[in-house]
Amino acid sequence: MRHALCPLRVAEVFRLSKSKIILVALSIGVLFCACGYRFAGQSGFPGDNDRLFVKVLENRTQETGVENILTAALLSELTYRKTDGLASGIDDADVVLSGVVEEVAIRTISTRGKDTAGERRVTVSVGLKLKKSDGSIIWAANKLTEDQGYIVEADKERTDQNRRDAIRVLSQRIAEKVVNRLSDDF
Repeated sequence: MRHALCPLRVAEVFRLSKSKIILVALSIGVLFCACGYRFAGQSGFPGDNDRLFVKVLENRTQETGVENILTAALLSELTYRKTDGLASGIDDADVVLSGVVEEVAIRTISTRGKDTAGERRVTVSVGLKLKKSDGSIIWAANKLTEDQGYIVEADKERTDQNRRDAIRVLSQRIAEKVVNRLSDDF
């Protein structure tokens, strides 16, 4: 298992506010876009395109900030794979990866006592599209879904943090899946 020093993990250590976490993640994402990396064995992205821009995903759920966590995971995975084709802006890109967080579902998977949840599972579904600058879609993935369990604690804030941590874990798995599909499909 890979342990990357992610700005979101650093933020947990320093207990930054949500707005500061989002600002740090987006700042790191912009820096990643400016760095030079490349998929191993590839000269570009699908359809012989060289520069990719990752837009912040649209969030159609009640889970605040999930779009930033998923976008940061995608940028992190693209950077990990040594991709030098990340564009610094949408105008500099040959292709744009965009998408929607379609669903965040939470269900109880174990209980402590009659009416108390002991563990819950969060499930996230996203849909992604890779478009050329002319708007034509060259790659799409619908209903990419991952889930992760987390502990329910007596302290609501700690339970909320456990849910966010679970979302970070499953976001990384979604990002790995996306980058694998991008590199395998072409």
